[in-house]
Amino acid sequence: MEDNRGWQADGLLDRGRALLGLNDSAQAAKDAEASLALQPQGRTLAGLNILLGDLALKAGDAKTAAGKYLIVVGFHEDKELKPLAIHQLIQALEKQNDQAEAAKYRQQLQNEFPNWKAPVRN
Repeated sequence: MEDNRGWQADGLLDRGRALLGLNDSAQAAKDAEASLALQPQGRTLAGLNILLGDLALKAGDAKTAAGKYLIVVGFHEDKELKPLAIHQLIQALEKQNDQAEAAKYRQQLQNEFPNWKAPVRN
């Protein structure tokens, strides 16, 4: 049963990402919240925090977005998700006009993931 909950949470995360890409933020947020209710861990939880950050950033709430990205930056070592979270954190900090913090994380991204390239997003 525990495994099933993990797969369900991961499926909801995938659907939420797809819905965000289709500009259906309301349903993407519902899927993200439903996934969180299943208490996922590890990579799925990190992906959910990035999705929630992306939703907040799209809604114009850069402060909430930054908080979600910081969770991933601070507590996950995933080599795919952590640089994405740092990249998105930089975007959120720039929207808050916090250039000093953005520069700090830009340097961290360069130091920890020198060959990482940002994905093309809609």
